[in-house]
Amino acid sequence: MKIPEKDVETVLKHELATALYQKGVMSLGKASKIAGMCKLRGDLGEAKRNWILDK
Repeated sequence: MKIPEKDVETVLKHELATALYQKGVMSLGKASKIAGMCKLRGDLGEAKRNWILDK
């Protein structure tokens, strides 16, 4: 899946937050804040990585 240029920052924040949460470095609440999402969604523990940066 290609990432449109306008979405690169959002995707990178989500990827960073997901990795830090999954490794236990950061709590779900803090990781969700970095990713700009509500922690109630729980998406950070289930993220799939299949992005291609579109440049």
